[in-house]
Formats: sequence, structure tokens, C-alpha cells
Amino acid sequence: MTPDEADQRIIVSRGTLAAYIQGIQQTGVYPIADLPLVHEEICLLEAIAEKYPSKGMQVLELVTWWTAFEANVRGKMH
Repeated sequence: MTPDEADQRIIVSRGTLAAYIQGIQQTGVYPIADLPLVHEEICLLEAIAEKYPSKGMQVLELVTWWTAFEANVRGKMH
């Protein structure tokens, strides 16, 4: 992944997270079946942060948001 591809992936990740949150707000339905995808997204972002330290703070903030989202969705499973 090039630095430009990483930037594009970060943009897509933000949009995807926003869409998930908006979907929950509109429907009240939590995407429990998508938890494996959410975990993959977190891993991908962590890999970007490791490969491109200059993007670290930006990506780690996004990882924090995704991790909180994941925990929130997992909390609805019980």
C-alpha cells in the first residue's frame, strides 16, 4: 500500500464508520454480523499506522473510534 492508498483507505474508513453510526441511529439495529469486518478494519488501520508512522496519530484516533464502536456493538450481544 502506497502512502496515497493509505490516505484513501483512511478516508474510506471514516466514511464507513460514519455510515454504521448513522445506520444505528436511524434504525436502532446494531451490525452484530459485521463484527468480524469491524475487527479487520481495526487491524488494517493498525498496520497502516505501523507502516506509515507519519499517519500514526491520525490513524490511531480512528482506531480508537472503531474500537469503541466494536465494544458498543459487542455490548448489545449480551
